[in-house]
Amino acid sequence: ASQDPTDKNTRLSLDSKDFIYLNLTHTFIESALVISQTLSEIKTLADSAHVQVKPYEIVNATGYPLSFWNMSDDMDSGYTQVHRLQDGQSLAWNFRDTKDRGTNVNRNLLGLQIEENGWESILHVDVDRERELSYRLRPEDNNMHLVVDVRLQKHVKKVTLRSGLVLQNNSSQDMELTLADSSLGVIRLESQQAYSVPIKLCYHPVVVRPSDQYQW
Repeated sequence: ASQDPTDKNTRLSLDSKDFIYLNLTHTFIESALVISQTLSEIKTLADSAHVQVKPYEIVNATGYPLSFWNMSDDMDSGYTQVHRLQDGQSLAWNFRDTKDRGTNVNRNLLGLQIEENGWESILHVDVDRERELSYRLRPEDNNMHLVVDVRLQKHVKKVTLRSGLVLQNNSSQDMELTLADSSLGVIRLESQQAYSVPIKLCYHPVVVRPSDQYQW
């Protein structure tokens, strides 16, 4: 082991006179590539010392304003701070301060309220694992659902709150779409771009065209 006196980086080298046999799985290779890419993007200590990366990002793609709050197991029941996101907004999020973290493992839970149609709040939404959860909105209104989509991206859990209908342009050119019998207007999707349809419009017919040079 050695340390560079200029950048204080520690280098560790392992040598063996015998053969080493390794079984590398596909999962291990994927993990190694992700770590390698992440390390190449790390800034120097001087550039990143004052930047705190929060472990969650909350994204509102429901089509309506939305409020959320912390309902984790270790939260003080007498203290609830409500955060509000407009449609399309996102917020870097941490369930607790770093200095307040103890050795106990607590579930990370959210409370959600979509500010539309008089829907009731959705309580104790677990966002600890990568998955998609679907919640029926009550009072029941034509079988409407909220999807909580949790994905790990560059070591940050992105929690996207959206409807159950996502339209993605997998073609090589831009596309235009609209929903029949709605006031949505024309949505332009670039190649590989996705659009989450507002919850109340999920059951409207979708109309698509390559560009405005074509008729609907």
